[in-house]
Amino acid sequence: MLAHLAAELRKRGRRTLIALSNTDHPVLYTVLADGRRVAVLVAEHHGTWWYVWGRAGQASAGSPELAARMIDPSEQGNVTDLSRHRARLGARVPAVIAASELTAVA
Repeated sequence: MLAHLAAELRKRGRRTLIALSNTDHPVLYTVLADGRRVAVLVAEHHGTWWYVWGRAGQASAGSPELAARMIDPSEQGNVTDLSRHRARLGARVPAVIAASELTAVA
């Protein structure tokens, strides 16, 4: 679900990063034109999946295009490099798997 939202945000000119931690709860990060960083989660409520962000932002996960417009209402994005913000996150959300770990999966 987050991959679909990430694709819609990229269409709007936003860079996205989906971070995986040691839990089953991936988080999508993006930076808006005004520099605000936004973290988006997916949550289930009464059998319906929702994108949730900020203090009160929410949209049905069934419509990633609508959610992308709600997260970033600007018409054209100002692409920002998220890699420099990645260092601030530290080891809490490892998004890269070492090559040695991939051989164990294969």
